[in-house]
Amino acid sequence: MVHQITGCLTGAVPPFGKIFGLPVFIDRSITKQESINFNAGLRTKSISITYADYIKAEVDAKHNVFTDEEIELGDLPAEEKKEAAAGGAEARDAAKAARLAKRQAGAKKDGGNKEDDISKDLYGERPLNRSQGDPELRFTKKFTEVLAVSEELQGQDVIVRGRLHKTRGKGKVIFIVIRHQFSTIQAVLSVSEKISQAMVKFAGGVPKESIIEVYATVTVPDQAVEGCSQKVELQVNQFWVINRSVPQLPFQIDDASQLVLNQARKHQFQCWFEN
Repeated sequence: MVHQITGCLTGAVPPFGKIFGLPVFIDRSITKQESINFNAGLRTKSISITYADYIKAEVDAKHNVFTDEEIELGDLPAEEKKEAAAGGAEARDAAKAARLAKRQAGAKKDGGNKEDDISKDLYGERPLNRSQGDPELRFTKKFTEVLAVSEELQGQDVIVRGRLHKTRGKGKVIFIVIRHQFSTIQAVLSVSEKISQAMVKFAGGVPKESIIEVYATVTVPDQAVEGCSQKVELQVNQFWVINRSVPQLPFQIDDASQLVLNQARKHQFQCWFEN
């Protein structure tokens, strides 16, 4: 959708809405910066200008937009700040406490009680080893590389470790693509007698490029898996996060591997910024 509208890949769109006939909303935190940096139609070309010069070029932009996150954290618009200020410091503290309690209640409701989770011992985040692990397990635990998982291993249980390339799906089933070097394989995690909804939700919330480890059974699907180098699937029995990546990386592998299809648009941006 981004490429269809702007001719640019995701992450390369410059913040000039009038070029594309789109409105621009400026986060309040941006307005406090002396200068701003952005990609100039390509991920390999960036520009740095003062905020004052930028706003001269984008005069129709709407300023001081508050994000939902700012509002949740108590950084409220002026009208709400005035209402809180009217009651003094106690009123402000009470308002913050109420918002915090609401967020915690929502998180507890979403996460549920893990003690009652039938899969509580089958997923989670591995603690940092610090060479304190069982030395026997270190040498007896055998991993299967993604490249080695093939039809010959059908029905066998394997342990696979790699990068979480991407996930899709929601509800009771998700599909996880695991990447190691240049090989990828699709893993399936679905609610069953042993797999809880909480486990599926946990796996779906792990950010891309995290290092994960899955215990799974190799299966051969009726239809070949498209988009992965390995044409088999992993039916996940255990799901562990070894190293969680930051929620939002500067760019994703998927985005960086896409081709710039509209060369005319690319040339237009280069000329526009050079002049």
